[in-house]
Amino acid sequence: MPAAEILEAEIELLELLAYKPVFTRGYTAIFHMHTLGEDCTIKDIISAEEREGTSENWVKKDKPKFIRSYAKARVRISFSHPIALEKFSVTPALGQFTLRDEGKTIALGKVMRYKPAGGSISAAARAA
Repeated sequence: MPAAEILEAEIELLELLAYKPVFTRGYTAIFHMHTLGEDCTIKDIISAEEREGTSENWVKKDKPKFIRSYAKARVRISFSHPIALEKFSVTPALGQFTLRDEGKTIALGKVMRYKPAGGSISAAARAA
């Protein structure tokens, strides 16, 4: 499996925490993919689609500063060290993840692209 420190993903936000009602650049969460649970940071929000008020109309925004609950977005996620992952288009079962914050699932996502890490995963990371 390839290893990456930065990935681009499509996410669907669920209900955010009451005291953190917006999802912004710099938001930290726990990235869960199968048995992996790793701290991550939202590096960029590339684009988003949010509902317009209470209507069924979706509004597309490029590079929004923040998004709210129940939005769909394309984001870049970074990690402190490389993690093993695969694109959703290559292996769907290995390309899905969730983002959790304080024990609550706040987003569901699919890995669309990633920037390969400089080398393979170190022996210490494989053992962890």
